[in-house]
Amino acid sequence: GLSKQLWIWKNRSEIRRLLREINYDVLIISAPSFVLFRFAEKVKKINASIPVILDYRDPWHLWNRKRNFAYLTEKRRLRYADAVVGFSEIFSKDMEQVFHLPKGKCRVVYNGYSEADWSAAENRYAPPFERTPGKLYLVFTGNLSFWASENNYRNPFPLIETVRTFPDAELYFVGIQGRPPDIHYDNVHFIGNVSQETSFHYMLASDILISIHDAKDDSGTYLVSGKFYDYMRSGRVIWHIGRPQDLMSDWIRRYQLGITCSNDPSGLKASLELLIQEHERDRLHMLRKRNMKLIKDFSREMQNSRYETFLRSIYKNKRLGGF
Repeated sequence: GLSKQLWIWKNRSEIRRLLREINYDVLIISAPSFVLFRFAEKVKKINASIPVILDYRDPWHLWNRKRNFAYLTEKRRLRYADAVVGFSEIFSKDMEQVFHLPKGKCRVVYNGYSEADWSAAENRYAPPFERTPGKLYLVFTGNLSFWASENNYRNPFPLIETVRTFPDAELYFVGIQGRPPDIHYDNVHFIGNVSQETSFHYMLASDILISIHDAKDDSGTYLVSGKFYDYMRSGRVIWHIGRPQDLMSDWIRRYQLGITCSNDPSGLKASLELLIQEHERDRLHMLRKRNMKLIKDFSREMQNSRYETFLRSIYKNKRLGGF
């Protein structure tokens, strides 16, 4: 947040000038960083007729639900919002309840995936590795912190230790930033930073896509990671590792996307045994319901269209004197 605060101080004169000279139809402030929500009060003091939307892409107080200075600050910022847009239904619902917002003030626009990018990647698909018949290929894409700690909400070590004992499974970590960890197992592979399209190709080459979110806070209750939407679009079976009450675990069950388990040795071992067994029987497809019509509702193209409709309603309300 400090760098964003410095940016505000550096540009505050120009921001004030623009707000005075231009009667914007709608102003959207997206966060994190949540320090940017300070704009809401400044906007209303300079030009109260401009509708302000606070657009959340992560939770703030709801991350830990502590009644501290951050909570009081967020509550103050929300007073200056004409509307709030959240990234999941449960987040928007809890925001209205916790902060006593008027019903309907919070809307939902999911982060989603890009259908255009996926279509282009499929048209140019080139297998990124050579498959060995009979083996089960598991892929995790995205940045990952390879440090063993209970505070690491994407701790990969229990999974690595489980996979290394199953020679019929091959595990790929794709998109590793910096130096790979000092781990040398024949069936665990570390791939450096790749383009988005190449990451899609790894997904398409896999049998199973790995998602890990094992935070000791409430973030998992609300979050669906960006790559999870890409996993949904890929059509591959998803193996989510995290708490059973978290949102991604719920989506696995609700939309029949694959399997889920806790990030512990016994749960991981049982899940991997199931996946290998279903693979050997050629029944992996039974774990994933391929309802692509439902999945396409989560495309950014669809979500942007929903956002546009909402913005037009706010603009119309402004024209009618609603703000």
